[in-house]
Amino acid sequence: IPSDIKFAGGDMKHVFKKVAAPFLPRKILERKDKMGFTTPLSEWITGEAEDYVKDVFSSRQAASRELVNNRAVLANLENEPRFGRKIWGFLCLELWQQAFHDREHEFKKMAA
Repeated sequence: IPSDIKFAGGDMKHVFKKVAAPFLPRKILERKDKMGFTTPLSEWITGEAEDYVKDVFSSRQAASRELVNNRAVLANLENEPRFGRKIWGFLCLELWQQAFHDREHEFKKMAA
């Protein structure tokens, strides 16, 4: 869906609201007091998932990246605010790079 349709008028759920309008009261469709579901990512990153996160950021591939200084990310794990999302974003980026960028040669073989 093109973004000018998907987010018409800055409404993040424009298409959904158009589809749901016949089935939901106007009061629900026009709510502005909603808040997203927060997750304690920093607690996970420095708790149960700490070893995994450290392994990801200290891998040979991660250490060689030029786009992001993964050593600096690793050094700042403890500084992430309770509901911060920066480390999560860097983790997702690094995992994506490992899954796709680092395996570029495999994908090229498939296409040949």
